[in-house]
Amino acid sequence: MIHGRFVSTRPIVEAEIRVPRLGRSTFPQFMLDTGADGTALSTRDWQVLGLRTADLAPATVSSAGVGGLVRTSVEQCALVLTHDDGRTDAWNIEIELLPADDVSAYIPSILGRDILINYRLYMSIAERDLRLEPLP
Repeated sequence: MIHGRFVSTRPIVEAEIRVPRLGRSTFPQFMLDTGADGTALSTRDWQVLGLRTADLAPATVSSAGVGGLVRTSVEQCALVLTHDDGRTDAWNIEIELLPADDVSAYIPSILGRDILINYRLYMSIAERDLRLEPLP
């Protein structure tokens, strides 16, 4: 089981992102978003990896949400979630890199349904209980 926490009312889990192309990793805090098709890395978090806008591939993915349409670059990476007992779940995914603009500056890294479909999600903001339980 993976326990998360709430920052204000945002459901947050920490995951490791490994970028083979760079030989680097980071541990961003991801907001769980059951409405997001995929997982995205915030501008702040991809900059921690040492990426600059000039290093990004051309924006090829369009994501529509409440804030409108966002065009993103993608990066091949490994996403690793660690269970309370130390076991890990890892996926090789194409993660979306949010653009470095005024709007995206306020968007956190997002863990979407591409990863969440592997878990039962238990969430009670009132009880401050957030758990991801792997499916059998």
